[in-house]
Amino acid sequence: LNASRTSFELPNFPTSPMSAKQIMDDLISDKYKGASKAGPQDGGGGKVIIRPQEEKGEYSVILQDLYEAPYFGFQIYTGPGLTFSEKMEYLFDRIDRLIPEKSKIYRQWAHELLSTAQTDFVLGVILPKTEDSGIAPIPVGGFLVQIAVQRSEPMMLLPGVKRYLIDRNLFFHLDTESQAGLVLHEIIYRDIRSRSTQMSSERL
Repeated sequence: LNASRTSFELPNFPTSPMSAKQIMDDLISDKYKGASKAGPQDGGGGKVIIRPQEEKGEYSVILQDLYEAPYFGFQIYTGPGLTFSEKMEYLFDRIDRLIPEKSKIYRQWAHELLSTAQTDFVLGVILPKTEDSGIAPIPVGGFLVQIAVQRSEPMMLLPGVKRYLIDRNLFFHLDTESQAGLVLHEIIYRDIRSRSTQMSSERL
C-alpha cells in the first residue's frame, strides 16, 4: 500500500449508529454507569461536543476543536469539498506546501487511523475522559465527550493492543468537516507527543 497515492476512505460497518438523541439520553440517564471502560490507555485524544438543536428537537455532534476555535479568535477551514476524501486531500495539499517533510508520514498515519488493523472502532463502552481540555466552552445543554484515545509507543508493545480507540457511534455522527478535523488532530498529536512526554490535546 502506497499511502501517499491512496485516497482516504472511511471504514465501512454494516450497522447504523445510534441516533445522537439516543446517545445523549443514555449519557443523561447514566445508562453507561455499569458499562465497561475501554482500555488500557495512557494518552490523550480528541473530544466532541453533543449539543441540542432546539428548533428540531434533536442533537448534533461536533469536534471540540471546531466548536471552540471562534472563541479563541480563529477558524479551522477544511476546504470547499463536501466529502470526507475531498476534505482530507485539501488538508494534505496544505501540509504538502507548509511542511512537506511531514507529508508522507502524516498520510501514512492517517491511513493507519482509518484502518481497523490500527484502530478499534468501539461500541458499548465508555472511552476514558482525558483531563487535557483546559477551559473548554460548552453550549448550554451540551456534553463534552471523549471520542478518541491514543496510546503511546510503550503500550503498542503489548500483544493485540491497537494504537487508537474511536467511539464508532460518535464518529459516524460527525459531519465530514469534523471527521477530517479529528484525523488531523490525532496525527499531529501523535507526532508532537512522540517528541514530548508533556504533550496534551489542549496544547495542539
